Amino acid sequence: MRGFLIKLGLIFGVVIIWFWPNIQGYYRFKQYCAREGGLQVYGKVLPNQGWLAAGTDPKDYKAPFYLGKVAFVRYQDATGARFDVYAKPNPWPKDPDYIFQAVDRSKSALYILKYENELIPNELRLGSNKIIVLSAKDNKKIISYTNVAYSLFLNEPSTEYCSRMPLAGKEISEIIYK
Repeated sequence: MRGFLIKLGLIFGVVIIWFWPNIQGYYRFKQYCAREGGLQVYGKVLPNQGWLAAGTDPKDYKAPFYLGKVAFVRYQDATGARFDVYAKPNPWPKDPDYIFQAVDRSKSALYILKYENELIPNELRLGSNKIIVLSAKDNKKIISYTNVAYSLFLNEPSTEYCSRMPLAGKEISEIIYK
């Protein structure tokens, strides 16, 4: 019986040693969630206003339209040409048609939408996804939603998020225009 308990203890010890980084990482994940995760609101976002594209990539002018209630997106492409982009809805499931027009100086872009995905420094399996709404005038945060993610076994099926899966466009819209 004593030999069995020693073997069982050794097996248990090896398993604990093998998974110790995962156990520590999970507790650090919970700390990051409590400290940085979730919604932070610093101001109000008005619906049906102009937005400024965060970069020159086409996804940057498309992103604000996923929120709904966007009048237009002011976009500067990689060549430096500037446009006001409008979305014309299409029947589901297609993306809208994007209509590029010359910049209308009588209209102003009030907000910038940014998505940031980053690995947390000095952490193997910890990262965060952020959705940030900034004021186009002074670049100050108006809304920030951070979702911390932890991969238990370095692959997607084992990923755990702070509260739930990353938000879909409609859910983001409900948060932003509250």
